[in-house]
Amino acid sequence: MLSYLPLHQEAPVRGEFQSYKPQEQWLLIDFQVDNNLAMELKDLLRKDIAGFLVKGDVAGLSQPK
Repeated sequence: MLSYLPLHQEAPVRGEFQSYKPQEQWLLIDFQVDNNLAMELKDLLRKDIAGFLVKGDVAGLSQPK
């Protein structure tokens, strides 16, 4: 699975490609375009902040999980 996030002037748009390699050649099995990234980023940030408040770990907020 590949996910691309080109930054356009109006808004970022994510394209996700799912592929499968049954033998020697890759086959594209799904492609989706998503332009609702603002809500998703807000949800991720809220979850990170909630985890930070529960853990009480200042360094845990900025470190990847």
